[in-house]
Amino acid sequence: ADCAIADKWTRARMAMLGGADLVLELPTVYAASSAEKFARGAVELLHASGIVSHISFGSECGDISLLNGAVDALENPRLSEAIKPHLAKGLTFAKARTLAVAELTSPEIAALLEEPNNTLGIEYMLQLRQLNSHVKPLTIPRKSVSHHENTAVEGFASASHIRSLLLDKEQESALSLVPEA
Repeated sequence: ADCAIADKWTRARMAMLGGADLVLELPTVYAASSAEKFARGAVELLHASGIVSHISFGSECGDISLLNGAVDALENPRLSEAIKPHLAKGLTFAKARTLAVAELTSPEIAALLEEPNNTLGIEYMLQLRQLNSHVKPLTIPRKSVSHHENTAVEGFASASHIRSLLLDKEQESALSLVPEA
């Protein structure tokens, strides 16, 4: 994974200039962890603030009801038993879980677990449920380019692509893809 292109104070200032009302720092123990732990830390922080009403995240599917279906599947008490035969075949946990979810629900719901932004959004929603939080999830469809795609389409690019442009000394191209702030 790449490091941030600016220090946290500069990024917070850019976020505020871009319209953010509040910028919170996720402790490193969560920020440098799995999607599950990242989501747990983020949701606990937002919930504990007492002032946050919604968490908004990008997802490939852009459909909160489909993502809720995936959360339901991950909370299914039969899931851990359904995963075991796939793990016994030597599959990774992620692949075994996806296959088990397909068996318990549908291939459409299982496919949600194969996209990085969907996965993080599902983890946010799962953590919100487990915490019984008042914070409500909202999703924004990720358009044009995927999480790790190394191109820009119609002015949209992944953060990975923007960092790549900066590392390649293509500052003008990178700056054309981010807000002026």
